[in-house]
Amino acid sequence: MSPHFAHSGRQSESFMVPYEVRTGPRGLGLFLTGNVSKGQQIWKFRPEDHFKIHKSDMHHIEELLAKSPPEVATWFVRWIYEFPQYCNCMLLETDDGRFTNDAYKEHPTIINAEDGFFGVASDDLAQGTELLESYAASGLDQLKGWWQPMWDLYGQDNYNQ
Repeated sequence: MSPHFAHSGRQSESFMVPYEVRTGPRGLGLFLTGNVSKGQQIWKFRPEDHFKIHKSDMHHIEELLAKSPPEVATWFVRWIYEFPQYCNCMLLETDDGRFTNDAYKEHPTIINAEDGFFGVASDDLAQGTELLESYAASGLDQLKGWWQPMWDLYGQDNYNQ
């Protein structure tokens, strides 16, 4: 099954609350299937749910993405993020956390811990609430250095597919 379709969230070690992936106002997103209390842990970083991509891997990544259908490259780049507290690399997220949308100017429903290793509920959240984080507060709105050309090629400009 494609990861781009709605599905029930799996209770895993990375998510502490019941959720589902479904279409919402921002496209696919994470929506609570139960109530959550303010400060309750929602998600935690697990290295085994990510692939490390180092600068030395770029030649191979560029070759693979150039041979891939455009939508594959776009999704791949969307699910990559920088997490310097963990490694000097980019991370490809494989858990459902990749469907957490940006709150933009709205109030985020998830607040990431200062170290970035877990996220908690910003308020009491009702069933059906979309899980949103502030990409700006998390540093996810800015890619730096060696990964930027990949984002420029496959990322934001292709985001509306």
